[in-house]
Amino acid sequence: MDTALDDTTTPTERIRREAATAEEACHRFTAWCAASTDCALHGKVAAAEYDALVARARRPQPGSGSRANPASTWMRPA
Repeated sequence: MDTALDDTTTPTERIRREAATAEEACHRFTAWCAASTDCALHGKVAAAEYDALVARARRPQPGSGSRANPASTWMRPA
């Protein structure tokens, strides 16, 4: 969601708040998945499925000769 940047706090505090918000959303999602048969991951540990997905994405890709690292393209220091 696009919103105006809150410049009343430090960049570190903004990042901390964003991380806390994302973590809470993850917890709500995994709780919903555990409780709802509408979730495709129902009956599985959703957080573990996410971790496995990230681990697979970081493995070398067949024929590429290099490791896939999605973070390398958008998390570079400025």
